[in-house]
Amino acid sequence: MRARIRNHPELRDLIQVVMDLGWKPLTRFLSGDFERSDCPISFQDFDCATSQVLIAAVENHMPQAIVIDEIGAKLEAMAASTISQRRIQLVATAHGVTIENLIMNPALEMLVGGVQVETNYVDICG
Repeated sequence: MRARIRNHPELRDLIQVVMDLGWKPLTRFLSGDFERSDCPISFQDFDCATSQVLIAAVENHMPQAIVIDEIGAKLEAMAASTISQRRIQLVATAHGVTIENLIMNPALEMLVGGVQVETNYVDICG
């Protein structure tokens, strides 16, 4: 995949941030370089760390697009919402069997539009 991306000069600033519980966060650059954080991520810090990394990526690198795998927490959803408001293309995944599952999830509803009740009136007599 790295070789295919190199054929697209517009993606020269592509970075990948890998955050797994118990490991130190890793940032990979297209050049092959990488940076590793000083501290492993604990379960208690994971949601906060993820949202902070997303916002820092936007503020420090001004990417054209961000891809987020498995948004599941309110802080991550808020960071994703902030990113989309800055006119950065956002592609994200979240777990749910149906769109209704996502809409009814309080942490994710802001990303899928929420719930809205609508009444339609149809005049069948006239």
